[in-house]
Amino acid sequence: MVNFYLFCNVQVDVVVTTTGGIEEDLIKCLAPTFSGDFSLPGAYLRSKGLNRIGNLLVPNDNYCKFEDWIIPIFDQMLKEQNTEVFYCLTYLFNAM
Repeated sequence: MVNFYLFCNVQVDVVVTTTGGIEEDLIKCLAPTFSGDFSLPGAYLRSKGLNRIGNLLVPNDNYCKFEDWIIPIFDQMLKEQNTEVFYCLTYLFNAM
């Protein structure tokens, strides 16, 4: 939530992240995640409908919620890009 506050209040000039970092952070914010352990076996977690991000357990439904939220934004951005706007990351952050 601190990052969200900083972005919304234009206190950040640059964001540097690894691939997937922002997506995973958003997924963790959209619905509950649970404390787990780095050593939990992936196959067992998947059989229970869970995914592991580090030591956090994320239900499969959280990914569905993320897709339900982000796909309409991407669709609108594509429509705009095809007609009038060239998008970069700044536009993506503003669209979200």
